[in-house]
Amino acid sequence: MNQNVLEAKDLNKSYSSAVGARTAVLQGINLDVLRGEFVAIVGASGAGKSTLLHLLGALESPDSGQIRLLSPHDGGWVDYAKASDDELASLRNTQLGFVFQFHHLLPEFTAQENVMMPSLIAGVARSEAARHAAILMERVGLADKRNQKPDSLSGGEQQRVAFARALINKPSLVLADEPTGNLDDQNSSILLELLQELRQELGQAFVVVTHSEAIARQADRTFILQNGRSLNLSD
Repeated sequence: MNQNVLEAKDLNKSYSSAVGARTAVLQGINLDVLRGEFVAIVGASGAGKSTLLHLLGALESPDSGQIRLLSPHDGGWVDYAKASDDELASLRNTQLGFVFQFHHLLPEFTAQENVMMPSLIAGVARSEAARHAAILMERVGLADKRNQKPDSLSGGEQQRVAFARALINKPSLVLADEPTGNLDDQNSSILLELLQELRQELGQAFVVVTHSEAIARQADRTFILQNGRSLNLSD
């Protein structure tokens, strides 16, 4: 039986406006993610998709509700609300992977060095980080470009480097916010195919915020947000 790697219960999040009024962004959200599962989060602009992803990624805290993540290293659960700032920072680096619409690669480093960065931050020896990064660069089809700087790569290649970087520390869960939003149809298809292959081979779960119908169609489940609430969860 497949196991949950993430559990989010009754999440609520609101923000204050310039005049002090509170605006509810998410209301009573529940979401469980299974090991190796591909979940797409869709909805209109302003529905709360990116806010939900930020909560799941411990980049922001909910006003109420619980989020916990299964550690791939010791099999224990990490409750975000009970973790210290340092523990959350470590969780973001070692147990979660992030891919955004804009790749956020560091321009002064090579593609492979960018992939290595989370491992180096986690204290992995440079030689071991380089070995694993080289394997991932080959897996995403960029072994011949591992020593190039990001500005010499195409948009699709840069995003593949970002995917490799997200996987370097073998996280339980990869969170992606509009990962194909800046790509043409051909590169979007390549990236989607790569996502499917990587999650099947490596066992990571993916939660992807997207406006792309092609991505949503290929997901195991589609989580639909409307006005901060879950409309339905479709298979």
